[in-house]
Amino acid sequence: PRTATIDVTKETRAMTAPDRPNILYLFTDQQYAGAMSCAGNENLHTPAMDSIAATGVRFENVYCTYPLCTPSRASMFGGRWPHELGITNNGQHIKEAFREQELGHLLSSAGYECVYGGKWHVPETAIPVGHGFRSICGFDDVGLPARCREFLEGTHDRPFFLVASFDNPHNICEWRRQQNLPWGSVGEPPRVEDCPSLPANFAIPPFEPEAIRIVTAANRRLYPDRTYSDEQWRRYRWAYYRLIEKVDAQIGEILHALQDTGLSDNTVVFFSSDHGDHHGAHHLVQKSMMYEEAMRVPLLIRMPGATATNLVDRTHLISAGLDFYATVCD
Repeated sequence: PRTATIDVTKETRAMTAPDRPNILYLFTDQQYAGAMSCAGNENLHTPAMDSIAATGVRFENVYCTYPLCTPSRASMFGGRWPHELGITNNGQHIKEAFREQELGHLLSSAGYECVYGGKWHVPETAIPVGHGFRSICGFDDVGLPARCREFLEGTHDRPFFLVASFDNPHNICEWRRQQNLPWGSVGEPPRVEDCPSLPANFAIPPFEPEAIRIVTAANRRLYPDRTYSDEQWRRYRWAYYRLIEKVDAQIGEILHALQDTGLSDNTVVFFSSDHGDHHGAHHLVQKSMMYEEAMRVPLLIRMPGATATNLVDRTHLISAGLDFYATVCD
């Protein structure tokens, strides 16, 4: 297990500013690893995410600890496997015994100003008190960039750990159920010929575990049945990519604020997601299954003066939960 043991000493507190960079963690909900134009995907354009990759490192072999919101997010901020933290599904809290080891508490003890904006979902939608963070914005994709700018433009007498957590592209769930999208419409899909093609692994694998179709058949509100046409699948993929472009623009606003305030040169920027989305692979939507599309997530890291630029790492196998936690502590 790659858990970190942190000893907050006077020497740690006395480190100079260049040794103690600010940390900005930008992350989305339900974005699979290949859903960025910097990953070679021609179905969307993500200039903000691409800008982090161009000035840092894009890691390809990155996996969540569990393809579901609460368990995966608990690992990110708790640094352990979800079951160790007492979480095996949504709607569960981190065990009380591990609360003081959460990232917010550790970095606060080390002298960081820890602030959180956006979606928490461990399990409350917005972050409550008791996790080491000061909330600057509730569950609100639309308002989050402005709240982050206000924070960045403020006075900082110590390094900060700022988390900006977006809900999108999770709105693809509401889109498929033909519900109003919480953070705004993406418009109507174009003609089918102009929608993304079906994925190469669209077909159900011949030796797929029977349990997968038992689960999908029992949850028709979440998963489409066999009557979902190829045209509907292609429109679904179009909407999914538009939602990622929407959240990319909002991430871009925060990156511009970081640059405008002169904080960019001493801020480590992380970008990732809590889990992926099947987006038509294996005739599936959503997450929860242990397929590549649900398990593998994006990871971009930029640390001025330390990381290479425009580097793609295809070597290291990385946990988006356990390794993120340990790296932030380092």
